[in-house]
Amino acid sequence: MKKFILSAALLFAGLAQAQLTITGNDQEIAEGQTFIFNTLNAQAALHLQVINETEEPVYIQLKVNSITNADGSEVQFCFGEQCYFDIEQNDVVPTGAYLTQGAIEPGETNPSGDKFLNSNPGTVSGQDVIYNLSFLKVTNTGSVLETLVTFNYKYSPTASVDDFTALKNMGVTLSSTVVKNQLDITADDNVTMELYNINGKIVKTATVAQGTQAVDLSSLSAAVYIASFTTQDNRTSKIRIVKN
Repeated sequence: MKKFILSAALLFAGLAQAQLTITGNDQEIAEGQTFIFNTLNAQAALHLQVINETEEPVYIQLKVNSITNADGSEVQFCFGEQCYFDIEQNDVVPTGAYLTQGAIEPGETNPSGDKFLNSNPGTVSGQDVIYNLSFLKVTNTGSVLETLVTFNYKYSPTASVDDFTALKNMGVTLSSTVVKNQLDITADDNVTMELYNINGKIVKTATVAQGTQAVDLSSLSAAVYIASFTTQDNRTSKIRIVKN
């Protein structure tokens, strides 16, 4: 099995830390993190990497815990040079010879082509498709030693739609979705706001009281974000925010 050797500097630093680092699209994956995509093409690929910074070889599997609003078809579920294109709950990769011959040695990573990609529009059109996934540390026969991290891959077809009407219906008005240092919000009742980056990581949370107020975004980099608003009676709506 082809391995990918890290630089000497990273190797020595990793051995000192003695850990496994797991990333999605070059971002370390946090427990419970959601990666949000609004397309069904190659741009929605979540590239997955496990860096073995320990002093022992490790065997790693990627597991499907659950599937929401999809039948498991039209995906690329790839890890350790093994790839499934139709999946079910509790499926894992790699298996068999791919697993037994696929230890990630100290200072090495899994193949660069490993990824998760959804091309399924969903069983119910217009609703989110969600895959709950986990990385497992296992033996060379697949016995689970430890769950390393659990996260979500979400296809959200409306994540990029500037739906002012949906916001207005729940009592929220924005002065503009293109902002510089602050987001001006008017709310009929108290709402909470969570701001996500394009990888699905929450970068800002705020409680918006009834009335008009400005949420400070000056510390955030210029980029596209998704703002999710939730009312006290649990109605939600999302809108794209562009920070210049």
